[in-house]
Amino acid sequence: MAYQYVIQSGEHQFLAQKFNGQPLFHRLQRAFRAFNIDASTGLCASDEKLHTIDWGVCDNVRKSGLLFAPSLLRWRAAGQLAEMADLLADGSAGEYRLEQEKIRASLMNYFYDGSGLFLSATGVGRQHDLIATLLSVSHGLAADEELSRTLHALKGCWHDRRGVDDDGYVRCFPEDEDFSTTSAWQDAGHATGEYQNGGYWAYAAGFFIHALSLIDETPAVDYASRFIRHTLTHDGAPYEWKNEKLGGCHSGLWYGPSITLPYAATRKLENFISQPVFLKPSGVALQT
Repeated sequence: MAYQYVIQSGEHQFLAQKFNGQPLFHRLQRAFRAFNIDASTGLCASDEKLHTIDWGVCDNVRKSGLLFAPSLLRWRAAGQLAEMADLLADGSAGEYRLEQEKIRASLMNYFYDGSGLFLSATGVGRQHDLIATLLSVSHGLAADEELSRTLHALKGCWHDRRGVDDDGYVRCFPEDEDFSTTSAWQDAGHATGEYQNGGYWAYAAGFFIHALSLIDETPAVDYASRFIRHTLTHDGAPYEWKNEKLGGCHSGLWYGPSITLPYAATRKLENFISQPVFLKPSGVALQT
């Protein structure tokens, strides 16, 4: 949030402002070091004795070893800290850029297996993570051949509806990659197909639309159209998550991230305005 404020306002002196005797930037630096970090790789880690939550969308899923999603966020944070350090001229920017390079190399080395999708963890939960892969595209982790392979893999997931439903809600990974017949994740806190253990999530549609648009805007427009159509024809949508295979179960009505992320991605599609008019449930036309 501090970084977003800096780039949007152009003002950075607040980073030196003290709160309870400590400058805000020092607090950000401490936060960067606060996770369970593997020193040799710079990656976030978890183990059976010192279990660490992976990230917010998997806080009911238990994982171990090196963790992809929080490490991806740490890679991004290192670059943001470097930029803010430059503005403050505090001399630590070079340190953060070196850490960022180390984290990126470790991410590609430990989690990219050539399939196009990234693995979620190196221990418990060592499964392809579709949503975290989408996040990696949004943040620009992979490049060149690896990025091309990832984008084609994601396009294939949409074409074949592997890990994404007809309305654009996204699952943690393709259905044929469940850990077992009784659980999607290896160690989850919910029944299979529900919530974080195989439910389909709306907020990730924004990342998916963006990823598709990088390779071909046609499926991106189709994707966005389907998502909006569902939103306009179902009371309370977009939901937090749903699962049509479980009788259309869902929860989280008018969920904030389910609105803002798909909206941000959709408004960037140049050809979207040419699509047909959608209808609200009341029958009132809404021009998208």
